[in-house]
Amino acid sequence: MFARKFFEETLKIQDQDTLNMLAENAKPGKIRKDTTLAQTGEIQTVVSFLFEGVLSSYIITSGKSKKIFNGFYYHYGDFVVGGFELDQPALVSIAPVSGSADVLQIPVDVFQAALAGSAELRAWFQTQQIQRLTEQAKLNNIRTQKSPEEKIAWLYSTYPGLSCAVEQKFIASFLGITTKKVSDLKAEMLTSKG
Repeated sequence: MFARKFFEETLKIQDQDTLNMLAENAKPGKIRKDTTLAQTGEIQTVVSFLFEGVLSSYIITSGKSKKIFNGFYYHYGDFVVGGFELDQPALVSIAPVSGSADVLQIPVDVFQAALAGSAELRAWFQTQQIQRLTEQAKLNNIRTQKSPEEKIAWLYSTYPGLSCAVEQKFIASFLGITTKKVSDLKAEMLTSKG
C-alpha cells in the first residue's frame, strides 16, 4: 500500500499497470552510513527512490581518497541512480551524508521492463535524465566561473534547507571552496538577514 501511494505521488503517472508493477516489486531499504547505494564502476542492480534522509553522489579522485561531491538527494521521492544507463557501470558513488537514508528499491530488470511497457514512465525517466544533465552542467559552470559568494547564493536557492542537513565540509567540496569560506559566507548571510 505504501509503495503504491509513494509512486503515485512521486511519478505522477496514470498508468495503473505500471504503478502496480513498480509497487509489487519495490522493497524498502535502509542505506547506512559508510555503505554505498551505488559504487563507481559497478553495474547497478537496483534503482532507488528516496523517502527519508540525505544522500550524496561523489567521485573519488584517482590515487587519492578525497571525495568530490557532485550532487545531493534529499527530497522525498528523489530518483537515485549512479548513471544515465541503467545496465552500465555507475558513473558516481552514492552514499548517505550522515546517519542513514531510507529508500524504496526496484530491481533494474523490473524497472527496465516497466520502461519498455509504458510510454508515460519513459517520458518521466527521460525528463529525469534531462534534469540531471542540466543540473550537472549548471554545477560545472558554477564551480568554474562563479565567485564563492555566488556559489553559496546559488546553493541556497537551488538546494533550500540543505545547509542545515549536511556538514559544511560536504558543501565546501560540492562547491569547490574551503570549509572556512563556507562558514564565513554563511555567517555573513545570517548577519545580513538578521
